[in-house]
Amino acid sequence: MTVSLLPRGGPPRVLHVCGFQGAGKTSWILRRVDLLRSRGLGVGGIVQPALPGEGWQEGYDLLDLSSDERIRFARRLPDGSGFAFEPAAWTWAAERIRTARREADVLVVDECGRLEAQGGGHLPALLTPLAGERCSRWILAVRREVLAGLRARLGLPLATVRLPGGTPRSGPLRARPTEQAP
Repeated sequence: MTVSLLPRGGPPRVLHVCGFQGAGKTSWILRRVDLLRSRGLGVGGIVQPALPGEGWQEGYDLLDLSSDERIRFARRLPDGSGFAFEPAAWTWAAERIRTARREADVLVVDECGRLEAQGGGHLPALLTPLAGERCSRWILAVRREVLAGLRARLGLPLATVRLPGGTPRSGPLRARPTEQAP
């Protein structure tokens, strides 16, 4: 990837890093963040590091790319059927996304999945009009199984990098009702 592929001006240019769970989207993005910073670009936003467990991820944290602050985001439900999300983490993430849209050269959001494809999750922080927005280069990690739905919701110019491997996820999205994602 070269920065020249993501010109400034106009609507945001979006690079989707697409793959199934476990394909390495977060690792791929973190390598590009280092590269972009080495070229003098300011990178902001969030990544969602997985917390490994037996077979599937036990959960996810959120990491602010500007400050390296890390918070708890989601943990697997005891029956293994889904995740319990920390309600305050959605607000925390949205604040970091909006700040990056105003201040960074490149915005990173890892990850966009089924919630975002349904119009929730991190999507409102990405699509709500924002006064003073200057960031016109976005890198989004996207679960492969929701790429088409997310593309339709974004309606922005984009390119896609497809990573091989990982595990397709199927079945309904489940979270504790009192901790539903936005």
